[in-house]
Amino acid sequence: MKRFFSVILLLTFLFMGNTSFAYDESRLPTREDYNKLVEEGVLGESVTYEQFYELQKESLELEEQLGDDWEKITITRANASSYRILGGDIFVTNGRISSGLIGHAGIAINSQEILSTQKGETPKTKSLQYWIKNYVSASDKVWLNVYRYKYSTDALKAARWAEKTYKGKSARYRIDGDFSTTSYTYCSKIVWQAYRYGIPKTDIGYPPNTAGFYAPISPLKLSHYINPTSLAKAYR
Repeated sequence: MKRFFSVILLLTFLFMGNTSFAYDESRLPTREDYNKLVEEGVLGESVTYEQFYELQKESLELEEQLGDDWEKITITRANASSYRILGGDIFVTNGRISSGLIGHAGIAINSQEILSTQKGETPKTKSLQYWIKNYVSASDKVWLNVYRYKYSTDALKAARWAEKTYKGKSARYRIDGDFSTTSYTYCSKIVWQAYRYGIPKTDIGYPPNTAGFYAPISPLKLSHYINPTSLAKAYR
């Protein structure tokens, strides 16, 4: 009997180790897609096609995986009143907006406002109700995850940095790997910079570097770079 259960356990680990998440390869960017985004100024010229392709591929692989994270906590359906936002909370959705990236991200700058940006806009704040209305759809498999940084005092520092640096400012939308500037930005860059520069002595990681240029950061990979964070709420 012990041998039987050992075999079952081994097969379970093997299955889990080889589990992969399928995605629609037609959503991967072509050279035409890439060139168009560069011509429009949405994608910085320092980002190579290969970097952009890998970024989108990784995002697609993460999409279903993160969408399954709701199993870890109590699921919430379109009800903002049941969740109390804290400054520094990180909002990540696979909602497909016309921005050049797969997914979208924002950071709570207080208990009411979530700061972000998208194509054709400068950074703006929206409410949680807005995010749920626009980025949660069970029928379309569009979800919203909220991640919380372990240290609340530091999270508030990140929130204050984001508010001071970007709220009401005229930073243009552009996706690239230049994290030293605030003259132009994109959704996940705002969140990453807030934690990288808003917290003294932080250990927030950088994305891959190719020939001296960093790759852009996928909204869906923010919880990988910003640690320690945990999933605080999931909307489906």
